[in-house]
Amino acid sequence: MALQFPTRAERPGKQPHAASLRERGIWPEFMYHDPVLERLFDRVISEYAEFQFYAWNDEREEVVGVGNALPATWDGRPESLPDGGLDAIVEARFADEAVRPNVLCALQILIAPECRGQELSSRMIQRMADIGQAHGLDTLIAPVRPNLKHRYPLTPIESYIAWRRPDGALLDPWLRTHERLGAEIARVAPESVRIPGAVAQWEEWTGLAFPETGSYIVSGALVPIEIDCERDEGLYLEPNVWMVHPHRAGASRAAATLIAGSADHRAHSEGPRTIHRSAAGGVCAGAHGAARFLACSYSSRSSSCCCSLRRGTRSGSWSASCCFSARCTSGIEECEETGRWSAHTP
Repeated sequence: MALQFPTRAERPGKQPHAASLRERGIWPEFMYHDPVLERLFDRVISEYAEFQFYAWNDEREEVVGVGNALPATWDGRPESLPDGGLDAIVEARFADEAVRPNVLCALQILIAPECRGQELSSRMIQRMADIGQAHGLDTLIAPVRPNLKHRYPLTPIESYIAWRRPDGALLDPWLRTHERLGAEIARVAPESVRIPGAVAQWEEWTGLAFPETGSYIVSGALVPIEIDCERDEGLYLEPNVWMVHPHRAGASRAAATLIAGSADHRAHSEGPRTIHRSAAGGVCAGAHGAARFLACSYSSRSSSCCCSLRRGTRSGSWSASCCFSARCTSGIEECEETGRWSAHTP
């Protein structure tokens, strides 16, 4: 299966995105009625397009997977990951005084049913981490929705996430996929998704009748929903599992090294040019401390070029740039398919 993984920023405009997968029943209907996402998800897509991507099947000319992520702020302590999980991350990013992000948080990955079991889920997670790294967000965190928990709605999630197969791997396939890529369970997010609604709405979303107040097991829900007929209210509080992927080497630092390496090559091969290096380029703060990077300037007798790293004004993430002068064409490029940096020289 020949796949590409472009971001919405790389291919702007209308795309057969999540809407095309929604029609195929990947999520139960009630999951599309989270008030936080109804209010803010369009902003996630439009304002952070560089972090939204999809899996495009060249042979079938259609979307077979979608990945959504959002820059977030985290101090590195498991206990500080919010109980509110996904909803809390989205609300915090669009708060009036949002804190500068230093990690990337996965929101969801959708995969067409016929493409499951082909390791596409692993490739989607890796692509998401690569996108974060390319923007200086070197740690991927995720409020994971265990995809078999709905079969055990009465089992406390704290017990469920401890279940393992005889080979030692986690029982839940989605948790297991993250773990195989190096992620570790940090803690439970007990109210990651909060979906309220009138009783009639819940009956429409589930196809069930709720004649009296009580707890009800519904198809696709990880835990029972609570119905209060007297108040005409139904409430679903979905627990997710916070997982933290390994901290990667800083993309900003790697990009700077590539720039310096490219300039080194030219200096040694062409003679009259000199390289000035300084550790004063800046500091990129990460979840596990500060990562220093080198900025290099490149000059010659007839022209000069300054390669540097800059912080985005909106996302707060770092990117590399080079003021390409007439006689300096060395620099770095980001591969559209992999999101990885590479150096190039003329």
